[in-house]
Amino acid sequence: MSAVATNRPASRDRLIFRVLYTPLFDLARGRVRPKMDIQRLIADADLPEPLARLTLEVVRRTRLCVFERVDVAAELIDHFQEGLDAGASSTDLVDRFGNPRDAARLIRRAKKRTRPFVWRALDTFGRGVLLLITLCILLYVVQAIRLHTASQVLQHNYLREWNALALAIPEAERAWPLYHAASIAAPKWPTHRGSDPHPGSIHWPKLTAFVTEHTDILDQYRAATTVASLGAILTSTQPTGEPEENPVFLTVLLPQATVLREAGQYFVVDTYLAAQAGDADRAASNLTALLRAAEHAYEIRLLISDLIGLRLINQACVVLDDLLADHPDVLSDSQLVDLSHRLATVNGGGDLRVRFDSEHAVVNDLLQRLYSDDGHGDGLPRPDMLSTVAGSGSIAPFPGGRWSSYLMPVLSPAMATRREVADKFDRLLSRCELESRQTLWQRQPSVAERELDALKSTRFEQFRYLPISIFMPSLVNASLSAEYVTQRRDATLVAVALQLHHRRHDAWPATLDDLVPHLLPHVPPDRYDGQAIKYRIVDGQPLLYSIGVDRDDDSGRAVDLSTLRPVRRTSSTRAARTWLPPKDEKTAHLRTAPRYPDGDWVLWPIVRD
Repeated sequence: MSAVATNRPASRDRLIFRVLYTPLFDLARGRVRPKMDIQRLIADADLPEPLARLTLEVVRRTRLCVFERVDVAAELIDHFQEGLDAGASSTDLVDRFGNPRDAARLIRRAKKRTRPFVWRALDTFGRGVLLLITLCILLYVVQAIRLHTASQVLQHNYLREWNALALAIPEAERAWPLYHAASIAAPKWPTHRGSDPHPGSIHWPKLTAFVTEHTDILDQYRAATTVASLGAILTSTQPTGEPEENPVFLTVLLPQATVLREAGQYFVVDTYLAAQAGDADRAASNLTALLRAAEHAYEIRLLISDLIGLRLINQACVVLDDLLADHPDVLSDSQLVDLSHRLATVNGGGDLRVRFDSEHAVVNDLLQRLYSDDGHGDGLPRPDMLSTVAGSGSIAPFPGGRWSSYLMPVLSPAMATRREVADKFDRLLSRCELESRQTLWQRQPSVAERELDALKSTRFEQFRYLPISIFMPSLVNASLSAEYVTQRRDATLVAVALQLHHRRHDAWPATLDDLVPHLLPHVPPDRYDGQAIKYRIVDGQPLLYSIGVDRDDDSGRAVDLSTLRPVRRTSSTRAARTWLPPKDEKTAHLRTAPRYPDGDWVLWPIVRD
C-alpha cells in the first residue's frame, strides 16, 4: 500500500465527504459515489509515493474544473501504471515526466482546446466580467481619491459682501432698529398678512379696531420710514443659535420682509381711517410712509425684498386710487402732486423691475461649497454634495445621508463639472434677466422657462445639473409682477392727473392728451399693446383700463367670472391681467380660447368682486 493511500484521512470515508464528492447526477439517482475525490482516486490506484505525489501536484497545478481534473488524474494514473507494468521504476518515470509545472500548463492548454464552444464562451464571458469588475473597482478607487483629495476653497463670503453697504451706514442713521423694535412690541396681526385690507372686506371691522388700539406701533413704524436708509444687517444662525461666520447664502434670515409687509398693513388701514375722518395730513403721511418702506425693501437687493417693495408700491397705488374715487376732496392739490412725484420716482422711476443679483449669489455660493476648486473656475463634485443638498431643506429626489459619500465616486462621472453648471446657470439667468426687461406687449413664451422645464423633466439632466434643478426657481412670475405693478402705478399717476384737471376745470378731459405736459410728462402705455392707456367717460365719470390678456378692447367692460371655463377662484382684475401668450389665428376659435378671459383690466376706479 502506498503512502498516499495509507495517509488518506479517515474522515474522507465519512458519509458527508462521500456525498460532497459525488456528482449531482448520481445523487439524483440515489447513489453515493465520490467520483470527484481526486485524493481517493489516486490513493485507490496504489501508485508508488513519488508517482502519487507527482500526479496530485500536476492535477492541482492544472487549475482546471473538478471534472477535468478527475479526467487528468485518471489519465496520469493510467500513464504511470503502464510504465510500471513495462518494468520502469518510479524514479525513472518521475525523471522522464519532466517539470510538473510545464506539464500542468501543457495539459491545461490541451484540455481547454477540447472544451465545448458553450463552455469556452461562458469562460470568456466570466473572465470579461471579472476584468470589468476589477476595472470598475480600480476606477472607483481612482475617482474616490480624486474627489477626496480635491481642495475646496470658499473664495467668497456672500453674507459679508451683501452686508458691506449696510455696515457702511452709521448706526444712528439706520431705520431697521426702529422697525425691529416696533415689530417686537407689536401684537400678532389679526388676519392673514397676504390679504389686502380695504373698507367693505370681511375683516375690516376687526382690522380697524386693531389699528386704532395700537396707534403707538403705527407711530413707531411711521417714524422708521422717515430714516433715509434701512441699514439692515443680514444674518444666519447655526442650530445652536450662534451666528455663522460664512453661512450658506441660501439660509440667510430675512425678518425684514415680514416686518416691512406688516408695517404696510398698518399704513393701509390707517390711511382709509384717516380719509373717512377727513384727516388729509395723516392719510398723506401714511401713503408717503408706504412708498418709503418700499424704498427700504429695495435697499436689501434680494429678490424676495424686491417683491415686497412691489407689494408696498401696489398697496400705495390701490389706496390712493380708492381715495381718489371715494374721497376725491380729502387730499389737497399739493399733497396729490407730492404723492405723484414720489410714486413716479420710487426705485429710480421708469418701469419697475426685479433684480436677480441674489439668485447669482445663491447659486455661486452653492457652487463653491458643492464643488472643489482647481484654481481655474472648474472643479469636481464634493463627496458630501448629496448630504449637503439634503441638509439644505430642499426636496431632492436623490439619496442623502451617511452613505451618499460612498456613492459619489459612482455618481460623479454623470454630474456636470463646476464650470459646466456655472455656464448653464449663467445662460439661463441671463435669458431670465433679458426677458424681465421686456414689456407685456413684447413678451413671448419664456425660452428660459422652457429650458429650465426641459432640464427638470428628465432624471439624468436633473441630476447632472443638480444645483440648478434644486435651487433655481422659476423667475417668470417675479418679472411679471413688476409689469403688473408698473401698469397699476401708471394708472394711478393718470388718475391723480385726472383729479387735478377736474378740480381746475370742473370737468374731465376729453382725452388724456389734454393732461400733457402740465399734469403728465406723457400718456403712459397700455402694457398689453404698447398704445396709450385706455380712457373713456362713462355716465359722466372717467374710466381707465387696459385691454388685458385677451388683447382686444371691450370698452372697459370687466371680466365676467361666470364665463370662465373652468370657473376660477379669482377676481376679475386678476383674471384680466394674468399674462398668457398672445392668441393667434390658429387657436382663437378653439375650445381652449376661453382661458383668455373676455374683458378688460379696469384700472380706475378699482373693481372689486
